[in-house]
Order: sequence, then C-alpha cells, then structure tokens
Amino acid sequence: MRKKSLTLLSLILAGLLLCGIGAGIMLNEISSLEYEGEYVYNSGNNITNEKILSVKEIPQEKIKIELSSNGNPDSITKKLVVDDTIEEGYIKIVSKFDENYIQPSYYVEKMDLDGEILHTGNLIIFFHEYISSFDEFFNLKDVILDDLKNKKLRSYRCDLSVDVVISAAPQTAERIKF
Repeated sequence: MRKKSLTLLSLILAGLLLCGIGAGIMLNEISSLEYEGEYVYNSGNNITNEKILSVKEIPQEKIKIELSSNGNPDSITKKLVVDDTIEEGYIKIVSKFDENYIQPSYYVEKMDLDGEILHTGNLIIFFHEYISSFDEFFNLKDVILDDLKNKKLRSYRCDLSVDVVISAAPQTAERIKF
C-alpha cells in the first residue's frame, strides 16, 4: 500500500513539474511577442452603391437622415453635398462599402395611427453588417499564423467602414439634418 502511495505521489509531482516547465516556456514565448498595432482586413470587394430616393412625401419641415449600423456607429462617415443637377424633392445617396460584409437598406419611417399613415420625417439608411467571428477568423487565420511565426501580435478586425455622400438640390439640402 505504501509503495502505491509513493508511486502515485511521484507521478503527481512529475506532472506538476512538467506543467511548470510548460508554463515557463509559454510565458517566455508570450513575453517575446511584439505588439504591432492594428491590422484591418479588407476583402477587396468594395463597391459604390448609388440610390435616388424621393423625399416629396415627407411633409415635415426638416428631413432627418439616420445612418446606422448594427456594428460600430463611428464606422459611417457622412457628407452632404448641394447639387443643382438633382431634381427638387429627391436625394442621391452614394455609399461605398465592402459588399462581402455590408448590405444597405433604405426606408422612410412611417407610423400607422388607426389606419392613417403619418410620416415621421425620418429617412433611415441602415447598413447591416453580417460577418460572424468564425468567418472573420478564417479570413484572418493566415495573417495571424504568419504574425505568430514572426513573433508579432496585432489587433485584428475586418474593415466595416461605410462612406456616404448625400446630394440634394439647394432647397432640399436646407431641409436635411443628420
């Protein structure tokens, strides 16, 4: 019985020693990594989407344009341009984004009160980001492995930025607010 206890104790101590050696090697490797900053992945499928919408049915004095996404709201840059070539009551929306990860949708917000539809004056442009962490990992796995081989570490993310330029006639542009 005593011999079994000694054998068991020696196996436990040998296991702890190997764990300690492994932890020491791991900490040494981690401390040798250099942080290289942020790596932004772009699939290269950037497109320019152009849409002309009527805002004639919005009776309010101001047209509120809401640009939103289900990701980082700071990833959307917006610009309003006065353009005399656009017909009064219409706006032209030109957006640039990566079509692999972002899909825009446009709608005028309406409320239905007892069968009567009221326009709220809000034009909503929603950029739906549809990338999963699993997809993002597989898009970046080669970069991550190369960085680890070169003893580098970075923050990795996909480029989900959207650039939006809204053009309108002078009278319509005066009514628009973000």
